[in-house]
Amino acid sequence: MGTTYLGIDIGSTKVCAIMAEKLEDGGIKILGESIQKAKVFERGSLTDIESASKVIKKVVNKVKDIAGKGYNRVIVAVPGYGAKSIDSKSNINIPHNDISIDELNRVMQVAYESAYMPSEYQKIHVLPCMFKVDEQEHVKNPLGMVGNRLEVSARVIAVQKSLLDNIKRAVNGAGLNIDNYVLSGYASSIATLTEDEKALGACVIDIGATTCNMVIHLGNSLRYNDFLDLGSFNITKDLSKRLHIPIEGAEGLKISYNKVKEAGKTEFFAPKLGDNDEQQKVSIEAVEATIGARVMEIFNFLSDKLTKSGFENRIGSIVLTGGYTKLQCVSNLANDVFPNFTVRLAKPKKIDMLPHDPSYSVALGLVMYGSGSYTPYELDSKKVMRHKEADSQESFKVAEFPKLSDKSVGAKDEMQFIAKEIPISAKNGNFFTNFWDKLFNIF
Repeated sequence: MGTTYLGIDIGSTKVCAIMAEKLEDGGIKILGESIQKAKVFERGSLTDIESASKVIKKVVNKVKDIAGKGYNRVIVAVPGYGAKSIDSKSNINIPHNDISIDELNRVMQVAYESAYMPSEYQKIHVLPCMFKVDEQEHVKNPLGMVGNRLEVSARVIAVQKSLLDNIKRAVNGAGLNIDNYVLSGYASSIATLTEDEKALGACVIDIGATTCNMVIHLGNSLRYNDFLDLGSFNITKDLSKRLHIPIEGAEGLKISYNKVKEAGKTEFFAPKLGDNDEQQKVSIEAVEATIGARVMEIFNFLSDKLTKSGFENRIGSIVLTGGYTKLQCVSNLANDVFPNFTVRLAKPKKIDMLPHDPSYSVALGLVMYGSGSYTPYELDSKKVMRHKEADSQESFKVAEFPKLSDKSVGAKDEMQFIAKEIPISAKNGNFFTNFWDKLFNIF
């Protein structure tokens, strides 16, 4: 039996969970899924931990009932609100001139320690962008190579400790222990991007109820992340204000917009604000104009963020996902705002037993991450180096590694560490060289 992973996406207006089993061929089998509407997050903060725990427990119990079994590991999404990320470079000496998993782990641990973050932030990802071996630059996979010095350029992502602590309390309150945190935008990219999109560069925008998460994936790694404090609930509030409709009625208008449009109808019936018993006629043109104005505003803000990222001229596509993308007008308006890119509305990758619905993108990305679908190497939220062979052995443990502040370690001294339970196969450079060469031949 393979390892089973439980992915939990705690969103602004819903909690979604998926349980999946890792298969021998590296793929996954969906064992169960559930989604429950609930207002859990507001502006990146948990509004009520006790209520959140109850919803999480309810959703997870349903998933377990569908799956008929338990889980081995729990992976939870972290919203991008307030997340910080910086580039970090580090280099180490290679005493025996052979670059193994030990050296890759060591240089990434140095990158982790070298990346300065405010004390109230905790690092959850160290994602290598490129390696350098001696004078050989732009090395995608140095494993098995020979050299005297190894350098890495990595993206280090951190989130507020208070946010992680509150998520932990909510999940613990549901009777679960968290094995890993994953940035939600990163999870979305895992679930939606194709290999070609990764190679050519893509900006993934996950649009939810109250927030938008943006990540830029280039080559073999996530290179940039950002966050916008707007989402589809802003459309609901716009409809309510401009058309004088109660919030609940405005949400109903938004949800039914696609069907009414497709049916060729020209009017909606909606309750009046302050008098739910009295119905009024609302033209589809008024609804369309209100939705379109807010969608355009959101895309223009995101376009500005893309420009400021510095990656605008290095990517080829915009990939949109999240429940918000179900609105019929989204694709056309996105093409208007991003005319120089290929724009795609992305649902999560098709897997048996999983609804092909963009609302599941983050949760699917979490279980895919657990089973090995992530950048070739990375340090996870527990500072453990992850790579596919170690994942299959499930025994690569975090290294005992001195911090750079340790005065007993000189700046030019080689950083020593002891890695526990490293699989024998993880030291087989020839196997890894062949494996990664095949994986990266598209780059």
